[in-house]
Amino acid sequence: MESGILDGIFSPINLIFLALAVAVLLRLRAVLGRRTGHERPPPDAGVFAGKAEKKRQDGARVESAEGAQTAQEAVAPAESGKSTPDEALKRGVRQIALADRSFDPGHFMDGARIAYEAIVSGFAAGDRNKLGVLLGEEAYQRFDAVIRGREKRGESASCEVVAIHESRYVDASMRGLHARITVQFHAELLSFVRDREGNVIEGDDKLPHRCEDIWTFERNTRDDNPNWQLVKTGGVQDGQAHP
Repeated sequence: MESGILDGIFSPINLIFLALAVAVLLRLRAVLGRRTGHERPPPDAGVFAGKAEKKRQDGARVESAEGAQTAQEAVAPAESGKSTPDEALKRGVRQIALADRSFDPGHFMDGARIAYEAIVSGFAAGDRNKLGVLLGEEAYQRFDAVIRGREKRGESASCEVVAIHESRYVDASMRGLHARITVQFHAELLSFVRDREGNVIEGDDKLPHRCEDIWTFERNTRDDNPNWQLVKTGGVQDGQAHP
């Protein structure tokens, strides 16, 4: 009796199906891998998401004061190719890393570059919903005032980020519970403004121009919202200062 049952289980056909099932499972495992809880999210999962599950696994992960020191080494050199940042910048990065264990300098800079493109395009398009998420209150009011002025005059603007040639840390500090980081961007933009008749009255609709922007981002380290917001802007476009 038992022999008959076993013969049925281990019949050639059943063994073939078993082998195929194992092969399929191994193939899926090879393609999809296993979730460990430390996978990086897709690029559009959040501009400045900084939760622990989104940290890198390349040595910049902050677990302690020693981890914060390791994180400092990922600051400016990875983006600009320049020497180690000065002591004040390293101190600021260490303070932020100790206040926010999910902070990752490399991941932050990735987010800053994405935010830069989103903000300049959103500003040109007058996208207040996008700006409301990415800007602090004072910065939003300044941007909104310019947008309202364009709308009143019947003007339209366009801005495309052709390239971000460089982005690097300039300053980092803690102000109470608020982490603040200043980033310098060297970018190439195709931007212009048209009047109500469609004539280009500012910029150039064919030739990109280079600009240097110095932006400051801020985040409350005790806030559950992982996003940073732009709170201050400044820089130079084609040799001319702009706010």
